[in-house]
Amino acid sequence: MQEQQHQPGHHQPPGNYNPAGNLNFYSPPPTQPTPFPNQAYPLHNNNPNNAPSSSPFNVNMMGGGAGGMSALGQGLMSSMVTDAAFNHIMMGSKVQNFGRLMTLLPLKYYFNVNNSYVLNKIQLLLFPFSHKSWKRRIARQDDKDEYVPPREDINAPDLYIPTMAFVSYVLLVGFIAGTSLQFTPEVLGAAASTGIALLSFEVLAIRCCFYLFNCGNVSFLDLCAYCGYKYVAIVISTLVGGIGGSYLYYIATLYTGVCMGLFMRNTMRLVFTLEPSSMMMMNDHNGSGGGGHTATRAYFLVLMSAFQLGMIYLME
Repeated sequence: MQEQQHQPGHHQPPGNYNPAGNLNFYSPPPTQPTPFPNQAYPLHNNNPNNAPSSSPFNVNMMGGGAGGMSALGQGLMSSMVTDAAFNHIMMGSKVQNFGRLMTLLPLKYYFNVNNSYVLNKIQLLLFPFSHKSWKRRIARQDDKDEYVPPREDINAPDLYIPTMAFVSYVLLVGFIAGTSLQFTPEVLGAAASTGIALLSFEVLAIRCCFYLFNCGNVSFLDLCAYCGYKYVAIVISTLVGGIGGSYLYYIATLYTGVCMGLFMRNTMRLVFTLEPSSMMMMNDHNGSGGGGHTATRAYFLVLMSAFQLGMIYLME
């Protein structure tokens, strides 16, 4: 093996020596570009024509430049239009379902009022002394007898006036608390809860008395309407007291309480003092006229009338 001769004073470079005098320094072989993770390209692709683009944002991914952006915008607009149409359809179905529910429920009867009925009813509540006939009107509809709606009969119960009076009562309590710098949101909740609780107690008590004395049946909504009329008296007496002072307040409370007691007595007397046919037949068979039951019912009517004044004073 022959040793290579080196000329003195010359150092051979680390690269491959070319006799022509060119130095070829060592460089590593070119590596394959790393494909984008979401692209389904193999890690080792020997075909340079199928090599992915070095930029991760490929033109194909964006839909082909301006055309892709246009398609993307159209897709977003189509999705927004579809969502808006779906929401509109769902809202329409909810309104239709609510309308069907109101048709099925008997609440529609109690809100069938007009301006004339509201004014005459409030006048009846405040001046019941001159009213003569307290009997409700009955009309023949679909081969059966039914009570006419409130807009056609002033003696018919409604829930429009009690509802508006109750809302006015709650707002009035909040206003009075605000004038005395004691208003908090809890004041409105407490007033509404107290009013609903007392009204529910009164309605349930009257229902129990109807059951105990074996009297005619009165619907739950009718009792809610009759007992809810007292909020008209509460609002009026509270307004009078706020304007004219405590002296006028007590006078207004006493007057409205007496009016509500007379209204409840004359209204409930037509139902509460009537005996069922079975009870009448039993009394005729035993030779008694049922005077004991009638007297007990009359005492209860007087007690219920006096209870109206206490309820009005308690809730003010």
